Amino acid sequence: MIFLLSFHLLALNLRERVTEEVEAYKRTILYIINREKQILKNQIKDYTYWKDLGENAVVKRDKLWIKSNINPWIKNTLGYDVVLFTEDRRVITSSFNFPLNKIPLKREIEISLMEINKDFYLYAVGPVYDENRKKFYGAYLLFARKVDTEYIKGLEEIMGIRLTFVSKDSSNKVSLEDYYKYPYLHMVVPLENGIYVVMDKEDTSLHKFNKMMLIIFGISLGIILILSISLIRVLLNITFKPFEKLVEVSHKIANGEYEIELIKNRDDELGDFIKAFTYMISKIKEREEKLKWEKRETEKLAYLDHLTGVYNRRFLEESYENIKRNHSLFSLVFVDLDNFKNINDRWGHELGDRVLVNVSEFFKKNFRDYDILVRYGGDEFCIILLNIDKDTAEKIVHRVKEKFEIEMMSSFGFNLSFTYGIAEYPKDGEDLNTLLKVADERMYKYKD
Repeated sequence: MIFLLSFHLLALNLRERVTEEVEAYKRTILYIINREKQILKNQIKDYTYWKDLGENAVVKRDKLWIKSNINPWIKNTLGYDVVLFTEDRRVITSSFNFPLNKIPLKREIEISLMEINKDFYLYAVGPVYDENRKKFYGAYLLFARKVDTEYIKGLEEIMGIRLTFVSKDSSNKVSLEDYYKYPYLHMVVPLENGIYVVMDKEDTSLHKFNKMMLIIFGISLGIILILSISLIRVLLNITFKPFEKLVEVSHKIANGEYEIELIKNRDDELGDFIKAFTYMISKIKEREEKLKWEKRETEKLAYLDHLTGVYNRRFLEESYENIKRNHSLFSLVFVDLDNFKNINDRWGHELGDRVLVNVSEFFKKNFRDYDILVRYGGDEFCIILLNIDKDTAEKIVHRVKEKFEIEMMSSFGFNLSFTYGIAEYPKDGEDLNTLLKVADERMYKYKD
């Protein structure tokens, strides 16, 4: 009876150790998927709260702008499929066929998983607003990433286990339950919408431990109960100390901590497991760094005009407060190319685009490196001359204009000039809209 009780305690302890290992894997996969969701949310947020998207893609349906900024640009640059559609679910542009009727539309960004024709997609959908979230354009933007073979393979390399995404409707009840059947651990993590991630790992160390315990149990038949239990506890602590460490490490990984130490120099199955776990951590860290870099690059591109490569209107609006904090004086120059529409009408938009690129290069070369050049829209440019008052700016821009007319004639063989207006901060106003209005009014006085 005493020995049966001892064996039962051993079985309970083994089951507890298996449970701890399973929970460590489950926490890790949930952390990775939730990080993917957060990255996806941050990336789609950069687009849904973008006035240019609402004006150019939703209102004007500008095909060239959509092609350069949404579809196929999103797929080629970020790797996401994309759908832009109206509030009544009419598609404006789409890189794939997504069942829009199956998703709820809310005024906040929603992230979820969905099964489409036996494939699984992680998607995010959000309403299209301006930067201040005051104007809703009656449209929604959706990013989706297919959980394909390549994506799953990347997760398997990180975790060192085999992964399968399944749905509740296409799986039997047994496959959606955790079990340990030598030499495999079968672990199931429910996600959402009836979708599960199933993890299978070959693990002989637990079986060997169980076999070792049976041998010790047989030898200890003639030993006093207290001594046998004490010996087993010592062996358990020695054998499973690395697993306890891994459980602790999994908690740290879930909190984003990667600078950790694991037990090294073990030449056995546990040593192999620890090496695989260490490799998994390094892969997660590499992926985090890559995602951060991709986000920085996406943010950088969002502030550049896709044709000329100079800053766009969005950059000016979002960085204006920072300019004010760092400079007590500057002049805002608003520039409008004269008769540019005639160039497009007479020679076509391709030449018109070349002219805009040359104009941007000219301005970059003829103003200081730290002055701020913005393509405000169409044939309009905005230049902020830092630490310069209006009178000085007037002299500078006048000289630049004379040189501009000569170089444009030399480059294209026709007359091209520009009209400008200047507003001084803080003399003519302190907020951006006021300065733009003053400069615009002064520019039109010159045109008259």
